[in-house]
Amino acid sequence: MKWRAVKRDEIKPVDLYELARTHKLLPRNISGAVPNYKAMAAIATWYDVVDENDDAVAIFILTTVEHEEAQIDFVPYPQHFATGAFKEPLAESMIPILAELFESKKIRRVSSEVPESRGRTKKALKALGFKSEGKKRRGVQYFGKDVEDLFSLGLIPEEMKEISDV
Repeated sequence: MKWRAVKRDEIKPVDLYELARTHKLLPRNISGAVPNYKAMAAIATWYDVVDENDDAVAIFILTTVEHEEAQIDFVPYPQHFATGAFKEPLAESMIPILAELFESKKIRRVSSEVPESRGRTKKALKALGFKSEGKKRRGVQYFGKDVEDLFSLGLIPEEMKEISDV
């Protein structure tokens, strides 16, 4: 099994909305999210992670938050992340992107916030070397759902070197 990350040339706000809608991640205040989708589309980089047949495996969205920090949103397709067999192909597809962030772009940390209901996302990020950094109790509420905890995960360059040998 071999996966690769394919960078999209352009992100439109509607792409971000459709991603959120499809994966039931619409914010509680949908109308308030429109400016956020517009802003994110202008600064984010979107990667489609695909398998050897070009079937979608996951979506990886990278946003540089500050000069030396980046934020990622990772949305795995469940059928590919039901077992532990995803770790090696995921690492092979994502390590080059993460390594470039740390080496070329001089990012000092990459972080992600993952809702409690997104266990597969948390598991996938941990397979990439991300460490748990805490949780924000009752930190997020999506449209039509109960309030849930939000877990913080982070990756620093030293930890990246630990998984680069995969």
